[in-house]
Amino acid sequence: MGGSTSKQERRKTTRRCIKRRSNEERRRPTRREIDEKEAVISALKMVETEWRKDRKKLREEVKRLRQKMEQREEAKAKQHEWEWVVEQMCLERAMREEAVERWKQLYFAIKNELDDLIHTTYGDALRQKPQEEGAKIV
Repeated sequence: MGGSTSKQERRKTTRRCIKRRSNEERRRPTRREIDEKEAVISALKMVETEWRKDRKKLREEVKRLRQKMEQREEAKAKQHEWEWVVEQMCLERAMREEAVERWKQLYFAIKNELDDLIHTTYGDALRQKPQEEGAKIV
């Protein structure tokens, strides 16, 4: 029995050695894997922080571009407002010129009628009076 126990002990010790070696071999790759995973995780974190920074920059740029667009739209609206004002002023000017032209026509029509009336009423006597007065003055 003593010899058989030693064989069993050898087997046990060899099994233990194999288990230790296999456990050590298992641990080493897991440590490598853990290191690799940590490296990947740190790289992902760095990429994520860069992405967040880029995202923040893009949001700021979008804000800036929106403000610029709003300013352009406001300027465009003001320009349209001024164009409308200028257009109204041109229309008013045209109406005033038309009214002035009508008043001129009315004035000349009344003047011609008065001249004709005066001419028919007084005739040549009116034309002779200034000539006679002119002769007396000189």
